[in-house]
Amino acid sequence: MEEKEFAEIEELINDEQTPKRKPTVRRKALSRARASISKDPIIYAETVQDLVEKASPMKRKALQENLPTIATPMEKRKVDALIANNVKRKLNHLKYSRNSNQRMQRRQFASSLIFEEV
Repeated sequence: MEEKEFAEIEELINDEQTPKRKPTVRRKALSRARASISKDPIIYAETVQDLVEKASPMKRKALQENLPTIATPMEKRKVDALIANNVKRKLNHLKYSRNSNQRMQRRQFASSLIFEEV
C-alpha cells in the first residue's frame, strides 16, 4: 500500500466527522435490540449495565463522548464512597450532641436511612 493511500485511510479513521448511521438504520437496530432483550426491568437494566461495563476501550470512549451521563463503575464507586463518608460524618456529628433539636435531627436522619426489603 502506498503512503498516500495509508495517510488517507488513517485520516478517515481519525476524522471526528465520520458519517453517522441513517435514522432508519438506527431505528431498525434499536427495534431488533429491544426484541432480543428481556422485558423484565431488572434483567433489562442488568443487561444494559453489562453491555456498558464490558465494552471495549474504543466503545467505552465512544459511549463516554456520546453519553456523558452514564457513569463508569469506578465513578459510581467514588460517588458511593463520598455519600457514605458524608453520612458517617453527619451521624458522628449528631451522635454526641446534647441539643434536643440535633438529637431529633439524628433520629430523623437515621430513620430515613433504614431500608426494608420487600
